Amino acid sequence: MFAVFNALRERLSAADVSYTSAAYRDDAMSLLVNEPGHYWEIDVLEDGSVDVEVYASQGLSEDPMGDIDRLIQGNGDERPTPTSSERN
Repeated sequence: MFAVFNALRERLSAADVSYTSAAYRDDAMSLLVNEPGHYWEIDVLEDGSVDVEVYASQGLSEDPMGDIDRLIQGNGDERPTPTSSERN
């Protein structure tokens, strides 16, 4: 696993691709890559195999604060930000 993980790190670094190392799975070490419009999760498993997930942007939000509220509401107990009409 470490040989594969280190080889991938070296390739990303040589290509000047910014990444973060992470360990959020019990059976893998991960490289998280952000590039404009894409987010990559590269997981190197104990047996040296590699799982890759690529998330692509859907573009700019037409309701950024509403989307942030939905994100927070779906993951916590915070109340939504009042709209301008609700504040007045």
